[in-house]
Amino acid sequence: MANTRFLWSGSSQYTGNTIEAFITLKSSNTKTGNIPQITILPKNIKPTDALKTGQDADVCGNCPLRPKLFNPDTHDKACYVNCGFAPNAIARSKSITDFQPKSIFNVIRIGAYGDGASVEKKALLKMVSLAKKVLNYTHAWADKKFNYLKAFSMASVHSIEEKIKAQKLGFRTFRTVRFACSKLDQDEIVCPNFTRSITCEACKLCVGNQVKAKNIVIPSH
Repeated sequence: MANTRFLWSGSSQYTGNTIEAFITLKSSNTKTGNIPQITILPKNIKPTDALKTGQDADVCGNCPLRPKLFNPDTHDKACYVNCGFAPNAIARSKSITDFQPKSIFNVIRIGAYGDGASVEKKALLKMVSLAKKVLNYTHAWADKKFNYLKAFSMASVHSIEEKIKAQKLGFRTFRTVRFACSKLDQDEIVCPNFTRSITCEACKLCVGNQVKAKNIVIPSH
């Protein structure tokens, strides 16, 4: 894949198994805009197979949106990422070369697939340093080990109760709701992409405490 480069390989902070991170330099994602995207994958297994066996825990931990953990009684939709596309394509590619940074990006997205918390702290902070602003979301916000993520990560939450807990730990929050007309707290706004089709590249609100801004709410997607 000419557009994708290898970034890092090391131990998953969730399971201890080997995982890998890749950066795709250009994106056709209409929501995020054309920004570099970092994908985190279990090593030596096709991502779609990892979903079936539960090895996606290597990069997604205890995320409640994982297929093995998803409960329709408590969450509206399972993870939106289709591993049959980009993740599988990256995993099976034999032509990916190492990434050689030439300049600092304006904004990157960590976790096009996979939770940044799965990456060793030193390596993740190096990825963060690749850009002026970092889009990152984590379901690991409640674990004290990962509290450092609040500096640049949104806590992915699915209820007001979770929102309150995450904010007490210092995180800004990204809350999913069932309906676009759901009631918001005073410190929340609906994702500008949903309301005005503004790309993440232009918006840059989902960068944790890299900015002072309201928390984000979005209908389940």
